[in-house]
Amino acid sequence: INEKPTQVSAKAKGCEKKYFRGRPMKRKKKAPVTGSPSYLSLLNPAKAEELGKEIFKIVVLEKGFLDPSLKASSLAKRLGTNTRYFSITMSRRFHCNFSSFLGRLRVEEAMTYMADSRYDEVSLQDMASLVGFSSRQSFISAFQKINGMTPSEYRASVRVG
Repeated sequence: INEKPTQVSAKAKGCEKKYFRGRPMKRKKKAPVTGSPSYLSLLNPAKAEELGKEIFKIVVLEKGFLDPSLKASSLAKRLGTNTRYFSITMSRRFHCNFSSFLGRLRVEEAMTYMADSRYDEVSLQDMASLVGFSSRQSFISAFQKINGMTPSEYRASVRVG
C-alpha cells in the first residue's frame, strides 16, 4: 500500500517538519540583514535638507496641518518629489511618518485651543474639525495616544489647574 503522509501542523505533531503533497517542505533561507536599503543612498543630502525645510514651511509655518485633506502623496507632488523620498525625508528629519507628524501637530493645536477659555463651549466634533481631523473618533484616538488622556479629561484638567 502506497500512503502519502498528510499535512500535519507542528503543534499537533510536536515536530518541526511540515509536509506539502507528501514531501517535506524546504525552508527558505532568510537574506542576511545589511545596513540601510540601497535606495537611501540615492537621496542627495542637500536635496533632503531642502525638502525637509519645505515640508516644515508648508505643514507647520503655513499651518497646512489644519487642512483635513492634506496627504503625503499630494504634498510630495506639490514639492516635486516622489512619495518614497518624501517618506525618507520625514523619517530622517522629523523622526516619524507623515501621519504621526500631522496628528501630533493637530493635537498640540487642539490643546492650545482647549487652554483658551474662549473655546470652552466648542464641542469635540467641532474641535476635531477645527484642527484638521476628519472625524471626532480619530481626534480622540490621536489625542489619547499622544497625551494618555481623552480630550474631555484634558479639558477638565486645564480648567481645574
